Amino acid sequence: MPYDTIADLPDAIKTALPDGGQDVFLSAFNSAYDGTCNGKDDQEACANKIAWSAVKQSYEKDADDKWTEIKQKQHDVILQTLNREIDGHCFGVPAFEETVGNWEGIPLVFANEHPNMNLFSEDPNAALENVNGEIVGNVKSPYIATDGHPRLMSKLTNSNSEVATLINDGQASISTGFFATVDDTKTIMTVVPNHVLVFKEDAQNMPKDHGAFILNKHESTCQIIDKEVLNMEETKELSKEIAMANKQIGDMTSQLEIANKENDGLKASVAEKGELLEVANKTIADNKTRLEEFEQKEADALVVKRNEQWDTIKSGIPVGLTHKQEDADALRKEWETDPCAFSAKLVGFEQKAATPPSGNEFAGLSDADAEDMAFISEMNKTLGKV
Repeated sequence: MPYDTIADLPDAIKTALPDGGQDVFLSAFNSAYDGTCNGKDDQEACANKIAWSAVKQSYEKDADDKWTEIKQKQHDVILQTLNREIDGHCFGVPAFEETVGNWEGIPLVFANEHPNMNLFSEDPNAALENVNGEIVGNVKSPYIATDGHPRLMSKLTNSNSEVATLINDGQASISTGFFATVDDTKTIMTVVPNHVLVFKEDAQNMPKDHGAFILNKHESTCQIIDKEVLNMEETKELSKEIAMANKQIGDMTSQLEIANKENDGLKASVAEKGELLEVANKTIADNKTRLEEFEQKEADALVVKRNEQWDTIKSGIPVGLTHKQEDADALRKEWETDPCAFSAKLVGFEQKAATPPSGNEFAGLSDADAEDMAFISEMNKTLGKV
């Protein structure tokens, strides 16, 4: 059964844990009992296991075998952007408002992919072993921010040095894992948090929610990418053709050298050598033209992409700041000049709270396609990887 206060906790827990640890245990136990573990045959044992897992994210045993608080760095994060369609589902504010408080204490998992959520609820160690992951922190102080574009905000604790390096280098991304019901219009209903994944962002690993970011507090950096590959498949094909053409040119060159050295033996006519050289030169000229055309196409696409990105960013800015064209132009100039400062200027925070159930499983990590890659790269630039 859930506990009303820490005074109701078993004596063994009150004796073992300091007051802060008892608070963590109480909150995690009650949340798991009424949410993730609800309806299970071993409901109390399930909640007990999750509660101790939560305690171990903030407390550890010292040399005297006493539980003491772990000193962890905290980072502000955007866990989820709201009022947006993501992966074909509508992530509305009301669904997350109902259970926003249940994100408190949710584990931060460091791995390359989400653990199985049902298994993670029942046996966290087995679920983590399957994805070669570990719990490195948890969620603190969750709330819904409604200034500008609505979003689920919180702080993340972290005790892992590798994760700290990824965060400070702007290479860490996050992805929420939760259960939720979905109505006929594919609108997310009541949300039951399960975990938050932190992973190294690369070409294969990208968050589905492009607005989810860790806002670095320590030694933050801002990486500007001036040029990006807008169509990877086209680039790969062109590279193959260029490589083949270069091989042909190399073969032709070798043949010309042999013809020049062994002219008498090969009895190659001047006309034949001239035709061979002409073909080689034409191949070089054709490939040079194709490269120039591709580079122009890439440059034009990049201009269109930046305009689209500005339109996306502008849609999240209060209308009163952009309804005059001169104001909008001034804001865009600020964004293009210093995206880090522009991001810091617009982000603000508020706080609220709520409660949980169960349903479909949502894990925000996906294989990125080329357009996602380009978008994320530019958004990292835009928000400054702060």
